[in-house]
This record gives sequence, structure tokens and C-alpha cells, in this order.
Amino acid sequence: KDFQTATTPDFYDYIIVDEFHHAAAESYQILLDYYKPTLLLGLTATPERMDNKDIFKYFDHYIASELRLPEAIDRQLLCPFLYFGVADNVDYEILHWAGHYEAKELSNVYTANDHRAKLVFEKTYQYLNDISEVKAIGFCATKDHANHMNDYFKMRGLRSEVVLSDTDTELRATASDRLTKGEINFIFTVDIYNEGVDIPEINTVLFLRPTESMTIFLQQLGRGLRLSPNKEHLTVLDFIGQVHKNYRFEDKFSAIIEKGRHSLAHLIENEIFKVPKGCYVKLEKMAKEYVLRNLKSITINANFLREKVWCFEADTGKPLTLQNFLMEYRMDMNDFYGTAGNRSLASLRDGNNSAQSASYFVYVKRFKNFFHLNSRRFLHFVLAYIEGEGWLGAENVGVRSVDGRLRLSLGLGLELNQGSVRELSSGFTQELYDALECMLYYSFYSDHPGNLGLKSIPEGLAAVFSEPLIAWEIREICRVQLEAIDFVDEPVSLGFECPLDLHCAYSRDQLMAGLGEYNMTENKAFREGVKWVKNRKLDLFLINLNKSDKDFSPSTMYDDYAINSTLFHWQSQSTTSEESPTGQRYIHHCRNNHTILLFVREYKNAKGFPAPYVYLGKANYIRHEGSKPVNFVWELERELPAGLMVKANKSVM
Repeated sequence: KDFQTATTPDFYDYIIVDEFHHAAAESYQILLDYYKPTLLLGLTATPERMDNKDIFKYFDHYIASELRLPEAIDRQLLCPFLYFGVADNVDYEILHWAGHYEAKELSNVYTANDHRAKLVFEKTYQYLNDISEVKAIGFCATKDHANHMNDYFKMRGLRSEVVLSDTDTELRATASDRLTKGEINFIFTVDIYNEGVDIPEINTVLFLRPTESMTIFLQQLGRGLRLSPNKEHLTVLDFIGQVHKNYRFEDKFSAIIEKGRHSLAHLIENEIFKVPKGCYVKLEKMAKEYVLRNLKSITINANFLREKVWCFEADTGKPLTLQNFLMEYRMDMNDFYGTAGNRSLASLRDGNNSAQSASYFVYVKRFKNFFHLNSRRFLHFVLAYIEGEGWLGAENVGVRSVDGRLRLSLGLGLELNQGSVRELSSGFTQELYDALECMLYYSFYSDHPGNLGLKSIPEGLAAVFSEPLIAWEIREICRVQLEAIDFVDEPVSLGFECPLDLHCAYSRDQLMAGLGEYNMTENKAFREGVKWVKNRKLDLFLINLNKSDKDFSPSTMYDDYAINSTLFHWQSQSTTSEESPTGQRYIHHCRNNHTILLFVREYKNAKGFPAPYVYLGKANYIRHEGSKPVNFVWELERELPAGLMVKANKSVM
């Protein structure tokens, strides 16, 4: 009889549903929607569903009791595992991905030849000490794959069987019994052993295909976690290849590695695994690289970030700051903010209602000009300027005249974690203060104030920082940048107050503002990689170390590289001759008290943005040859940073 005809909704007082993760299925839905028991008890080892269907609604989203895998092992309800991530020889990136891999396509790759089966066979012998004691289940992609593995293992002299959904019930039972008795050592299957089968003697599990579902992964892993006499542990061989970027390794590893303070990428990269008692996790070198590459390539979109931001304090127990967030999830500024310039920490935290005016996201787009900053002097200035509302005047930033010099006051109450606020006491003349303010202005604006209807640079900055959330987030960014500095920066003596510091990175606009070429009344555009600052007797060389045909014409593919840590080969513009005034100015710059400054970057663009230039400081003429272009060798007054030397030296590259 139909149960709806035979019984009333309140017929049962107490209903127990095992494997409750199936409750989203239509057959379960009919039953659960009809009956109204006094007590409904759902049992499952895998409550998470890949389709995100809600099975907790039947319990008002209340979990009466929860026992996860690590705790179950620690309480000796399940046996410990030894997990080995084995490097696969299949490139899954070339296969079709539609939120999962197609089983048939996987099978075709696995069975096209014996290469994959040979790898599994070899790794089995590598990781399993005594094959005669092995009682293993190998989970395959399809029936053809399972048959292929069985045939290959038998051909190599191993005792194995294949058990599939269409295998006779008696033969299934026989195979399980033979495995238990040790008459065979391997059973290859697809998903028939996922649930409803209890073979406690299983001591090895082979994952022979990528498993997208954490539910299925835990079910299959669970086949080997049952306690059995004389069984010390379960050995897991998980074959890991280069998968699609949206494959979620995080779900799988979160199930076997206990959650800690750091991100999964950090734990795997540093091999810091907090696992249950008696357990062990090890990834082969290439498998580790595949996992890390995948974790770092997860599509970081606004929805992903918003979820992480909203749950951050609850998940980590830390206050939500940009520094804490980036460290927890192993992101850099470019990962977090993206290239579109349409998201910020404030907008993700508060929703887009945080945009106080139409100009809010205009300023957010300019955040990118702060991601590369590593000059302590400039970063401290920005923090002090915002804190003290510097657009109202230098005196409001705590700048006071002391013996003809201006000094930034320490009484600003800055919340700097690195304890270096004392560095703000270094002297700032009005000239230097104005230059730093100008650099800050051109970090937000691409034209001078006059062309934008602004009366002054401070007025422009007042408009920016009148947005409280912009001011707040720029300070967050600056604190992150200060924390990341790992070298000693220092001023370069040029005969005038210059805010640019040696080996620090600046955008073109920032460095031009720092040298006075971009100011209140002008910011003349230039396309060439050279700039003559006549009034200050400077020649600036803005150098791209690696040039591409896409970005440069044949006439501008100059040959620029480091010869060693102090000598630099640089090629002039193709129109410059040895006899020309420009050529002569370069050659005789020392005699004429003229200064050459070098700024270099590896590529024109980096991570979707124009790359900043690293300031190498002053260079002196050594020799030259040729004409149109002229090949120069310059000697730097200070050695190239070691990291940049590798990028700039052709013999190293």
C-alpha cells in the first residue's frame, strides 16, 4: 500500500533516517514532507552536499550532536590513516570541466594505454611494504577503468578482482570475503562501496580519479577507517594531478587536516599538518606543487571574498583588518582588490552601500597606486597626513618649525604595529613636505589641479580623504606595506630635497611628482623612456628590462641589462647620436655636474597593472660605443639589490 494511504502524518512518534545526506532526493522529500513525528533523528557522516541543497531545514538548522573525523580518530572510534598525495601523470587541465570531470573522458585517458596503470602499480609497491598483507579498495572513474586496472594488476601477478554495480550479488559477497581472508589483495570498483558496505579489514584505499565531492571522498575514505583486530592504520594513496583551477582541494584537505590559524595553502606549503593521533600526511613534491598552484588560483571574486570577509572574525578569532585577512588567506593586494578596481575591504564588509558618494569607487580604482609602495618615509608620511588632516595645512599634521626645519610630531596616535613610529621624527623641510604631498596627490589624480578645477593640491586631497572609508582603507594598505618591507631604504643626495628613496618602487607619476616635474601647474606627458629635467640638471632613464613586440616597436626595443651588480648596459634612443647635444650631455655629465638617475622595472605590466619602477639611484659614465643608438655602460653608485640582479642580468636569465 501507499504509505500516505496506510498511515496518517502523525502515525510515527519517532523516525530515524540513516544516511540523511540523501534527504534532498525526491523520494526522501515525499516521506519527510508527509510525516510529522514528535522526534526526527537524522544520521550522516557527510552532511555537506556539492549541490548546496539544504538538509538542515528539517531540524531548524540545529545540530544535536556532531562528531567529525579527527575527533572520532582521537577517541579511537576509527583507525588512524597515513595519507600520501602521489603525483599523477595525467594533465587534467586539458580535460573538459563543467563543475566536475566527465567520467567517460577520464576513463578514455586512463585506458588509452598502460601508462597510468603502470604508475599506480609502481606507487603501490613504493608505499606498501608487504603486498601480501594488503587489503585494498581502488576507486575508479568507470567500469572500463576498473576492468583495465584489474587486468593490469593481474597481468603483473597481483591478486585482484573487479566489483561493479552489475556484478552478481553472490560474486560481490564472495569478493569481499576473499579480500577479508587475504585470498585477494585488491578490489577495483567505481562507487558500489561508497556506502552500505562494512569490511573492517580494509587497510588500503586507492583514489584513482579526482573526487570533486567531499561527501564521496569521505565515504570512500571511510571504507578503510573501520577498526579491526591487528589493523594499525589505513594507508591512503591519492593520485593528484594538475587539475582545473576551480577544483576544490580545500574541501578534501579540510576534512583530514584540522583547522588552524593559517590558511590551507600555508599549512601545505610549510608542511605543518595538525592531524589526529597516529595519522600522517605527506605530499610528493609535484603533488604539493599541483595543490598549491590550485589553491592560489582559486577564482577570487567579490562573492568569494565577501563570504570570507563576513565570516572572518568568527572563523579566525581575529579582528578584521586588511593585514590579518591577507595573511590568513595568503593573498597579496592584487589578489584581494583585483584588476577592475571595483571592490574594497569596506565595500565587501558593509555592502556597496558603503559608497558615500559617486566618487567613492573612483578613488578605490586608485588604490592600485599604493600596492607597490615600500618607502618607509613615504608610507609614514601618508599615515601622518591622513591622521592629521594634512590638507588643512602642514601644522595640522603635527609639523612644527624647529630651527628652520619642519618635523613630524610623534603625538599623532598612529596605530602602527611595527613600532617604527619614531622614524617620523626625521626632519622634513617645507620643500620635502610639499614634494611628498604632491606624490600623494598624483597617486589619486592623473592631471594637475588646474585642469581639474581644483585650486590646490591640498584641495584635491581633501576631496579624497573627506570619504572616511577611503581614508581608513588607505591607512590599512599602508600598514600592510610597511609590515612587508624587508630591506634598508635610504635617501639619495641630489643637491635638493628629494622624497625618493633608494631601491624603492614608484609609479611613473609618483616619481615624476617626487622630482618636481609633476606639480600644481603641470604634468607634461611623455612616452619615451628618458626625461631631461633641465632645471635640476637631471636625466632620468626609465628602463623596461624585458620588452615584448606587443608593447614596443622595433625602434624602441633597446638592449638594456645589468652586466654585474654595479655595471649597467643601456642603449639610447635610436635617434641619439654620439655627437648630438643629448649624447654629449650623457657622455660628459660628470664634468658638467649633471646627474643620471636610473629607474628599472622587469616588465611594462605586472598582474594587470602598469608595473612600478625601482629607483637604482645615481649612475656614472664608464664608456660608450656606436651611434643611433649609442650603447652606454654606466656604473651605479650603489649595487643592485640581489633579487633585481637576477632579473636584470642576461647571463643569469
